[in-house]
Amino acid sequence: MKYFNKNFGDIGASATFYLQEANKEIDINRKSPVMIIVPGGAYMWTSWREEEPIALEFLSKGFSCVVAKYATEGLEFFHDKNNDFSKEPVSSFPNPLMDLARIISYTRSKAEEWNLDPDSINVLGFSAGGNLTAQIGTYWKKDWLQKLVKLDPETYKPNSIAISYGASQTYIADTKSEISKLVNYASLGHDQSIER
Repeated sequence: MKYFNKNFGDIGASATFYLQEANKEIDINRKSPVMIIVPGGAYMWTSWREEEPIALEFLSKGFSCVVAKYATEGLEFFHDKNNDFSKEPVSSFPNPLMDLARIISYTRSKAEEWNLDPDSINVLGFSAGGNLTAQIGTYWKKDWLQKLVKLDPETYKPNSIAISYGASQTYIADTKSEISKLVNYASLGHDQSIER
């Protein structure tokens, strides 16, 4: 197995790769399917319990795995009342979507080198990551996304998606609660108007 991390972009996104290696005991020419795992964390952080434990499970089933860690400020940022919430967060739409598109595209571009099946690039997301997985499944062919990531949409098109307890991307009207304010900030950014 090959195991390594790679950074994407300049705002904190990264991916951890768990790659099957060709083995003559099984099939030296085998191309492994890929599971790209998108952890949750309310767009505030990425939850470890939906990262490596999930990757190891799919790795044991013959998948090569990628844990896509879209950029977030981190949970500590949202709990520190001294932090400046007046700027757009790195974790606000469409930044995580752009991170995920780039990670999928990069993985597909390495298919031949890493013995991956380029026609089996699958995306599995949990909670906020499920929301993000639904976004890539919906928006991959949109012109505005292509303009943002500057890549051919076919390179970041998922072959399948699976959503596990996906978070809905809606404005939380109860802005009196601190957690509601934080989730709205992370998922909607500075402009939290309903009209947006």
